[in-house]
Amino acid sequence: MSTKSPAKSHQQMVAEWKKDPEFAAVYDELEAETLELRKGLQIHQRGGLIMFFRQSPLHNVKIDLNRSDEYSRSDDQ
Repeated sequence: MSTKSPAKSHQQMVAEWKKDPEFAAVYDELEAETLELRKGLQIHQRGGLIMFFRQSPLHNVKIDLNRSDEYSRSDDQ
């Protein structure tokens, strides 16, 4: 009867993989890229969707929501 060693945790596996410099570089790059997403999700969880948009870098951008007559939905065309 063979006995299997206990499975490694995710953290243990990542720590082992990070010993490889190529893996570590890619891992660190992805970690930096997802940091902003995590921040946004935390804001959403704490303050709701309105707070998420208030914290957005696009919060103070003026957007023209007026439609020109050229794109009218009327049946006059």
